[in-house]
Amino acid sequence: HEKILFYYPASASLSQQLSDVGLSEAFVNFSRTFSPDRPCHAVHTEKTRQVFLQPEEGVWLVLCVRSPRTWSRDGDKYHEDELRDDPLHAVLKNAYSLFRLFNGRMSAVKAADTVVGLRRKLAQLLPSFIASLPPISKLDLAYSLGGIRYFPVDRTTFLSLKSFQNMTQQDFRCLRRDPQ
Repeated sequence: HEKILFYYPASASLSQQLSDVGLSEAFVNFSRTFSPDRPCHAVHTEKTRQVFLQPEEGVWLVLCVRSPRTWSRDGDKYHEDELRDDPLHAVLKNAYSLFRLFNGRMSAVKAADTVVGLRRKLAQLLPSFIASLPPISKLDLAYSLGGIRYFPVDRTTFLSLKSFQNMTQQDFRCLRRDPQ
């Protein structure tokens, strides 16, 4: 269990965590047999999809999600084609970026604060990040690209926001589209 820095849900048994981590490690190591420079990025099965990200040497982030399914008298039908790899990779990249924004590189945290400190920082940050994620079915291209979703707003709110944007650009030249 020394390899596990953070696991969600935390209520999972240690044997389940070790099994999942061992399987992920096996996928990555097996894929290196065929492509040493580019290890496995995703594994698709009927029931799950796993995506992998190596943001730093020796650090792997893994996200495993269940495929959507429908129940019927004939048996469960999984819809694995409804999940896309790019939005799931974006979740991992965003989680790492958020951690790095507040704490720096994981290897630096581990060197300065030991593995226990790194685990503590991950446990402080990631549950709230996970809670803020949209449902997997709502992850789309805008999320993948870090885009902004536009929602309809009333006229007063729009004009207030536009006024705020104009005043901010007036005071901070670096925010202008043409900073001359």
